[in-house]
Amino acid sequence: MKVERITSRIGGRVTGIDASKPLDARTIAALRDALSRHEVLFFADQPMLSGEQQRDFAAQFGENEIPPKLTRES
Repeated sequence: MKVERITSRIGGRVTGIDASKPLDARTIAALRDALSRHEVLFFADQPMLSGEQQRDFAAQFGENEIPPKLTRES
């Protein structure tokens, strides 16, 4: 995994991971550190993720919060 600074103030470009697959603890810790330093992370060269894959990727960093609009029954 590599994280490159995008601007002098904010943003990091992450390469070398596949967000569609589970990450190991070391990678998660490195991404948390990068987020702390860069405030925003952009994940380059990713495959199209399904809704479930996006949910699973986010869940590796903490509990997912679903916006109320998406939880209401139609």
